[in-house]
Amino acid sequence: MSDKTNQDLPEGLSGENHPLETVAASAKTVADSGGWVYQKFTCEACGNRLTIDVKNTFYTKGSCDQCGHITDITKTGCNFLAVWPLTEKGMEVEWPV
Repeated sequence: MSDKTNQDLPEGLSGENHPLETVAASAKTVADSGGWVYQKFTCEACGNRLTIDVKNTFYTKGSCDQCGHITDITKTGCNFLAVWPLTEKGMEVEWPV
């Protein structure tokens, strides 16, 4: 399985999938520190790279919005996008402001 977006990433970063348990443990550390995490996976049928839009939640299966295939993330692995919300005087600021 190839990640079609890997060539577009800055040096040192990877769009690779890793075991779900390992990724979820790392994501929990980020979430526990106040960050938001979004699960990413690669469709095993068409290679589309997808991000699940529910923060701080990880799934064992994901549906491709291009081809409709259901990927078993427990077999293919995943990764995550980490976001730290902007804060001003203790208040979260939604983007765009």
